[in-house]
Amino acid sequence: MVVVPCNLEAAPIGQTRPGRKCVVCAIDAAPGNPDNLQTRFEVGFAGIDRSMRTAVICCGWLLGCLLLGGCGGAEYEARLQRSKELYEYLQLLDQSLAMPAWNRADIGTALRVPLPFRQTMAAPVPEQDEDGNPLPIVDDPRQPHVLGVDLPGLVEAWQGELPGAPGELAEARLYICSNHQRYLNLGPNTPAPEEFLRDLEIALQAGFGVMVPEGESQTPADNVRYRHISPARSSNHSQYTTPRDFTAIRFVPSEPLGGQDVEGMYFGHQAGKVQVGIICLLPRNTGAQFRDRLNLALGTLIVSPEAPRPRKSQPGVPGGGGGGVSNPGF
Repeated sequence: MVVVPCNLEAAPIGQTRPGRKCVVCAIDAAPGNPDNLQTRFEVGFAGIDRSMRTAVICCGWLLGCLLLGGCGGAEYEARLQRSKELYEYLQLLDQSLAMPAWNRADIGTALRVPLPFRQTMAAPVPEQDEDGNPLPIVDDPRQPHVLGVDLPGLVEAWQGELPGAPGELAEARLYICSNHQRYLNLGPNTPAPEEFLRDLEIALQAGFGVMVPEGESQTPADNVRYRHISPARSSNHSQYTTPRDFTAIRFVPSEPLGGQDVEGMYFGHQAGKVQVGIICLLPRNTGAQFRDRLNLALGTLIVSPEAPRPRKSQPGVPGGGGGGVSNPGF
């Protein structure tokens, strides 16, 4: 027996592909299994105890060793080496990323966030209109007020500290934004869901006071758009998880913002009709350790490609009722 990584393909929320099982976490991909997102290898076995994972992998090594005396000794040695590399990869995830994984089944998105981010910031509770729909949030304390603009489609936010000036720690923020709410509010006078990432980029350009030229650069640089794949297809990690494709921008303002020497990292990702943006505000010239963690985290992103249906109370929706609501800002 040799331990192999679970690589269950993405499935819509509430659906799974029957007949699939992760050898490590031993959870069936049975029809209707609501834990489909957490059974996938890409979130680093978020629902499985670390000691259990270690025990299973070690058992695989032991059984492999017992079988080495039989046929195909070289083949088993190669498999044992692959199991060892898998275990080292899992250790790297646990050392670099928070557990358990952040998982929002209501919007079909999951991620293991990079350390030091752990606890999500408290989201304000929106008031509701007469139809039970959320009203716009006027002042969301999670928004990056240092930028002077609100991020559209804000879903979740984390706050932490990273090394800034020598010997000092500075505030850092991590944000996840999505066009999920735009689909729920869809109507003739609401922002187009398919333009979400473009609108998010425009907001970030205004906040950082930079102009990003059209098109993509062939190489990463400050204030340009470029393609980022995590993990890189040439990386050894790509054998354990499906590489994710992002549009990336490193926002570097020409001067401090609100007295803070900050920069921003933006990663836009699309799965089907769903668009998700990951934004990190961090002290200028943050070291390589956190950037490596952030790259590892990007490789754990899961986005369901199915867009939600608009609320029936939205104008222009068949069978709908009265007036629609604006973007509630979450």
